[in-house]
Amino acid sequence: MTSPLTRVHALAVSAVPGWRTLPGNVRGGVLMLVSAFFFTVMATLVKALGGVVPTVELVFFRFAFQAVALLPLGVLALRDDRRALMTRRPGLHALRLVFGAAAMYGGFFAVANLPLATAMSITFTRALFLTVLAVIVLRESVGPHRWGAVCVGFAGVLVILRPWDGGAIEPAMLVALGAAAAVASMSICVRLLSRTEGNLVLMLYPSLFATLLFAGPAWAVWVMPDAWTLVLLIAMSAAGGLGQVLLISAYRQAEPSAVAPINFTQLIWATLFGFVLFGEFPDAATWIGAAMILGGALYTLHRERRRRITIAAGFDRSGGDP
Repeated sequence: MTSPLTRVHALAVSAVPGWRTLPGNVRGGVLMLVSAFFFTVMATLVKALGGVVPTVELVFFRFAFQAVALLPLGVLALRDDRRALMTRRPGLHALRLVFGAAAMYGGFFAVANLPLATAMSITFTRALFLTVLAVIVLRESVGPHRWGAVCVGFAGVLVILRPWDGGAIEPAMLVALGAAAAVASMSICVRLLSRTEGNLVLMLYPSLFATLLFAGPAWAVWVMPDAWTLVLLIAMSAAGGLGQVLLISAYRQAEPSAVAPINFTQLIWATLFGFVLFGEFPDAATWIGAAMILGGALYTLHRERRRRITIAAGFDRSGGDP
């Protein structure tokens, strides 16, 4: 039976003339492009609010608004099927929820305390962490080309951190790196859960869990938002929710390897918003490090695509190096 989330998506795309006639990869690419924009809008609002609202309260609002938006869909799903929200893998869900909460808090903290482009560049190491975890957890085979790309990407992190400068490394940079590792860990969990769980379950449970998890810490440092701050909080949560829905839809419409690189356009938006709104502009080391991270991440995606094509074809067209 079609889930309420799927029906809402189908209704939205049907309102765009000629949408269904476009090739799947084109549809997915457009959705990913818009998703990247909304995620950057969310990050920009987090940075703008970071000086007014504590990070833990921002995370609470982000998850709470998502939970409120998804609960009606959950009720509709239960009306259609009483088992719609049941799961056979509670342990894996719990692990996914912990990684998701850590990723959100770490990401928000990094964005609030670093230049937008710097924070975004470091968080893109999630693709590199994902390669490492895929070997450890999923027992995937990774050849020297992809390992080389991973090393180049992490070398780019060192260029941004610049430990040789003699000064202390900015703690927020390390938090951003930890958040990227948490995102990669969460992605492994989602990859395993998606074999048996629907999208509504994968989105609703984390929002409910994290809302409860962050309610206490948020209350301890609570800052009552005024009307304008509340509007920005709602906009932040809406942008994040839209970005997530569009991201899921993009991967449904297209080959993941075809649309995943488009997500890196977040760095373009982050640089633009950071310069216009906060007077930030990356220095040479950040540009070089970001290029190394993006290059490593994009190359791992390229090699992964070639590996999948090779497996599907039944023989190795890449010289045996996935």
